[in-house]
Amino acid sequence: GWVVKLDKKDFVGKNLLVKAKEKGLNCQLIGLKMLERGIPRHGYEIFSKDHQPIGKITSGTQSPSLKQAIGIGYVSK
Repeated sequence: GWVVKLDKKDFVGKNLLVKAKEKGLNCQLIGLKMLERGIPRHGYEIFSKDHQPIGKITSGTQSPSLKQAIGIGYVSK
């Protein structure tokens, strides 16, 4: 909703985006920081506090300003 305005005139892919918005999403993009040493890499699993797999990392790196490893990934809602 904040990237593409669906109330605009027709554009390529609009029908699919409208259907996806009506259906709703089953996952959410989150930001995270590593609790232990390491770099989060694409495809690594994300675990809940009770050690259950809940998603996957999409990107990660070492943040020079925060001095710790950070990443983003999708988790189940």
